[in-house]
Amino acid sequence: MAENLLVVVEKAALGEFGGRAFYGFERLTHIPIQKRLMDLSLLTEAEVAWVDTYHREVWERVGPLMHTDRGKKWLREATAPLRGSTGGSAAAGDTATGRKIFF
Repeated sequence: MAENLLVVVEKAALGEFGGRAFYGFERLTHIPIQKRLMDLSLLTEAEVAWVDTYHREVWERVGPLMHTDRGKKWLREATAPLRGSTGGSAAAGDTATGRKIFF
């Protein structure tokens, strides 16, 4: 897997609480996660959806910057859905097991 760098940013859309702003994370790096290192049998559907969503974001952000057909083809394959699905939004937990998901 790749290491992701994050930056803390103010989330103005969330307003304030007790006169203090809410903060969240924004990704600085957009690198596909190496799928050959994943054992899909160990991932829940929520985890698969998170990876697919992340890969879709990588494709949308990095794809337009690829200047060669070879590079675009590699990125398209690296960010393709894990199980042929279209993915979904990142999940906070798996409702079947109650497990929290931390990526």
